[in-house]
Amino acid sequence: MAQLLLATKFPFEPEEKADNPLCRDAQIGGISFDLVVPSVKAPALVFKATVHTSNIGQYGESKDHLEVDEAKRWLDGAYSQKSRPKLVALIDGVGFESNRAGLDGVLEKADEFCQFRTIWKIVAMASTALERPVKIFLPQAELDYFADFIKEHSKSAEYEVYDPAVLTRYPPEDIVVAGDATIVAS
Repeated sequence: MAQLLLATKFPFEPEEKADNPLCRDAQIGGISFDLVVPSVKAPALVFKATVHTSNIGQYGESKDHLEVDEAKRWLDGAYSQKSRPKLVALIDGVGFESNRAGLDGVLEKADEFCQFRTIWKIVAMASTALERPVKIFLPQAELDYFADFIKEHSKSAEYEVYDPAVLTRYPPEDIVVAGDATIVAS
């Protein structure tokens, strides 16, 4: 997530996550978040990453659900509905395939979620929250499938059908591949 935000030039904290994924998480009100966009002092998006490469078991199921639930309850109490940051979960891994209850617990509490193939949604949400333009190129099937999400996050993000010929118009350093999407952030 940090690498994607850095590559697309969106501010986030802790900045060192881009180089050191094991660095300390961002702290807001005593709650730990993997990343915060744009900053801890003015959070618009707060992220909890729950990725499991094996069966998460009861401990993992409960831990993920409880952490996301705790974050949601705290955000609901600490912010007005208008100023409350959006709670986003990165939730992926085969561990959730074997333990659906863990997945359901996180999905029930998070405002939005993404997976590795839909990690582009992070940029779309940051674009909306920070009112900063970005172009997101997706296959037509993905544009159709995510129509509701795209409608909600199209204030600053522009979506187009993926076409390699169109991407040749942009400097290579502005092109970022993010899951199923190609993003142009200048």
